[in-house]
Amino acid sequence: MTQIGILALLLVACFATIALKRLKFPYTVGLVIVGLIVGWLAQNVETLQPLQHLTLSPNLILFVFVPPLIFESAQNIDCRLLSRNLFPVAVLAAPGLWLSTAVIGILLGWLTPLTFLQAFLFGAMISATDPVAVIALFKECGVPKRLNILVEGESLFNDATAIVTFNIILTVIAAGTLETNTLSQGLVKAVVVLLGGIVVGIVLAAVMGYFVTFANNNPFIQSTVSAVVAYAAFIIADLLSVSGVIAVLTAGIIVGWLNANRVPVEVRQFMHEFWEYAAFIANSLIFLLVGLSTAQFIAQSSLGISSFGAIFWAIAISLLARAVAVYTLVPLINWIQKSDPIDLRYQTVSFWGGLRGAVALALALSLAVDFPNRELMTMMTLAVALFTIISGGTTMASLLHGLNLDRPTVLDRLAKAEALVAAKQEGLQQLVDLKTMPMFDLEAIASLQQEYQQQVKETEMSLANLWSELSPHPQQLQQAVWLQAISLEKQGYQELYDQKLISEITFDQLKLSLNLKQDDILAERILPNHQLANPLTTSWEKMTDKFLRLVTPHPEFQVHQQEHELKLRYEYNAAVVYVCDRVAQEVSYLAKEISPNTEPAFFAECIESYRGLAGMACKQLAAEMDIAPQIAISVQQKIARRVAAVSEAETLTKLAAEGVVSNSVASKVRDRLEAETPLQFSS
Repeated sequence: MTQIGILALLLVACFATIALKRLKFPYTVGLVIVGLIVGWLAQNVETLQPLQHLTLSPNLILFVFVPPLIFESAQNIDCRLLSRNLFPVAVLAAPGLWLSTAVIGILLGWLTPLTFLQAFLFGAMISATDPVAVIALFKECGVPKRLNILVEGESLFNDATAIVTFNIILTVIAAGTLETNTLSQGLVKAVVVLLGGIVVGIVLAAVMGYFVTFANNNPFIQSTVSAVVAYAAFIIADLLSVSGVIAVLTAGIIVGWLNANRVPVEVRQFMHEFWEYAAFIANSLIFLLVGLSTAQFIAQSSLGISSFGAIFWAIAISLLARAVAVYTLVPLINWIQKSDPIDLRYQTVSFWGGLRGAVALALALSLAVDFPNRELMTMMTLAVALFTIISGGTTMASLLHGLNLDRPTVLDRLAKAEALVAAKQEGLQQLVDLKTMPMFDLEAIASLQQEYQQQVKETEMSLANLWSELSPHPQQLQQAVWLQAISLEKQGYQELYDQKLISEITFDQLKLSLNLKQDDILAERILPNHQLANPLTTSWEKMTDKFLRLVTPHPEFQVHQQEHELKLRYEYNAAVVYVCDRVAQEVSYLAKEISPNTEPAFFAECIESYRGLAGMACKQLAAEMDIAPQIAISVQQKIARRVAAVSEAETLTKLAAEGVVSNSVASKVRDRLEAETPLQFSS
């Protein structure tokens, strides 16, 4: 019966998602409403009775649904943007949750049948935000990335804070007295729980990294191992009595970094789709089960009409506590860090988007059956979760529009317009090629060609208008030009790494220099002559190099180490020459499209800077050639061999896709090619 119920829920989720998408209604909110309806029908329609066997439990939420949801979010989170906003995220996730807990505990202890300690316990479990529905809406509306990271980052971190706080208060209730000893032990335990979770996450992510090196870029193996890591992190952390949420979060962030740096693009795409699917299943089932369980709980509840007053106060005071936490702490954060303040619009969205969900329900359901006022606290939790999900989820789009936050930034609109121009131009070129084929009538192609030519003109005009919008704002225009150039530069280095033309060490160094430059530009410290960081100059690498030289003083090792460093420098500078020269050309083309007659000053500044970087790297290559010509020639041969191997592999893939050769033949030939020229670049 349970299996039938799960299959039925999955079918309901599929059909409901299709219908809700057509109605342009938030699907997570819609699933809760559908769950309520299905729950009522299951009690009154005999054929739907198998659904009554499905109910939410703390183990189901924490051990089945939470790991994939947290792991998927952690993998995709922008770590650099998170690090720049870590202070406000941490303040809202910890002190913010404690302030909310205090407000709820004091007021509900006064206004409801709950004792003060029970009210504080309720406050701890209901203060954790779970804005899954809001984040999904953010993606559709294109809200600023900083707002997204503030809301999502807080929700990821405050789950662990809520669980730790809940357990501390539960310990105090069990002890019967509030003593300094109990609190101090609780705080020490909280630190151990959080740090222990981080350690577990790091260890399991390291295991994932180990498997990545031996999985031969097999997407099925790597996706399976990542799933094992996500669930194992939570289970092992729970067995060790440390934070499972933090363990999964830490593992997810590190695995996301591994995917971005050590995994080929096709495997990376497969894993992204795998985890999106896992998150879809988990979200769909949990929101349906929230509605279903609420309907069942109401039907079975023995609470009287008097409990409605407590439920009303729970909803009202939870909203008040959230408002106090946001509107009190965020201004304090702005006063402390001063630069880049969080404006009132972001604060409003953070307040109204603080939905309650999975973790709050898991904590409420985890209370012992004989816990005083358990039924009332569970009903209050369900009521707050339902109210925030339905009210916040259905009105968030209007709020974002009213606050003018649903309009993408100029930089996002530029990227979209440029992609559209490139797509239309490629489509037009394909039509031109079709005219040369005898099976196509010239008149049929000509009319379609005219249509595409018009579309290309319109998209190019739209792109030019966007750049014109920036003209009255020189600082924004300069920033946009440089960010466009950096985006092209990142793409160039990523392509070289994906094709195994540069090593991981070189790729990491290039990304480091790009991130530093991007941070300067975003902080409005635009330096046209900003140079790329030299390879092997980080403190960690210097320390490692000195240690190796100290413990291995043998002359042969010293020579080998010098040759290795020379290879890395040559490889690094070769990548800079190739990519920076290409970026200069791309920016030059862009400038001509925007202003055919005159090259805007900011474009010229950027182009000259990149040409200068390519020139300096070229001089470095010549110097390396003079120092050790044999090593330089060896590196050149290695790169040339890889270029040829990449071309062979691409041709083989194309032949297999077109059916010229079978997949079996293609696999055998690919194995032979890999044996002749290993795909993994080695310095």
